[in-house]
Amino acid sequence: MRYEAYLEKARTTDFEKLVLDAAKALETGKAEPGLAMVIVDEWQDVNGAQERFVWALSRHGGKAGARPALCVVGDDWQSIYGFQGGDPAYTRSFAGKGDACERT
Repeated sequence: MRYEAYLEKARTTDFEKLVLDAAKALETGKAEPGLAMVIVDEWQDVNGAQERFVWALSRHGGKAGARPALCVVGDDWQSIYGFQGGDPAYTRSFAGKGDACERT
C-alpha cells in the first residue's frame, strides 16, 4: 500500500496499477467491454492484479447484460513468472471459483 501511495503522490503509474485501475473500472460499472468470451493462455503465470482483472472482465460488461464465457489454459508445473508475482496457486484454485467457470 505504501507503493500505491507513492505512485499517487508522484502522480505516476506502473503496469500493475493500470491493470488494477482497469479492474476497478469494470467492477464499478465505469467500463463495459461488451465481450462474449474471455480467453487467457498461460494462466499459471498471472499475478494478483491480473487475476482480479480477468475475473472482473468475466463478471461484468457482457453483451446485453450476459456474462462472457471464461476459458483459461495453464499448467501449474510450468509457472515461471514468480519474479513478477505470478503464482500457480491461481491455477490450482480456479476450479473452486464456483459458477465462474460456467456461462450464465
